[in-house]
Amino acid sequence: MNKEDGDSGTLVVFLKTYEEANCTVEAGCDFTYTSSVPNVTDVATRFNTESYWYEVVLQGTEFTGTAESLELMIEGVVQETISATETEIVFKVSDVASEEFTNLEMYFEIGSPEGNELFDETHIIEPKLISISPS
Repeated sequence: MNKEDGDSGTLVVFLKTYEEANCTVEAGCDFTYTSSVPNVTDVATRFNTESYWYEVVLQGTEFTGTAESLELMIEGVVQETISATETEIVFKVSDVASEEFTNLEMYFEIGSPEGNELFDETHIIEPKLISISPS
């Protein structure tokens, strides 16, 4: 596309049947193009010793949205957002199939961030003994 930051235009969507999807005026068909997207500079996994769960921490710049609007998927499963600032987002790892995962997908309201290659790194979570109780 030959659009620049701040340009607007109409988005045309083609369905699998090769027909154009109709856009209603009420819903709005114009989109504003931007070159300012979130930039992820680091993705790390850590164990939270106060809450006793693993977290995925994203660091970077120009993060947008709120904890409610951000979405991180690990192996296709949405994880819970704990906190979000312009430079750091913390997700609770609440549902993973194994101790090792690589398939992370991050979605902001504005779209996919720069630094997506960091989501392909392997992350390992080790089982932790939290407590022992007498029987």
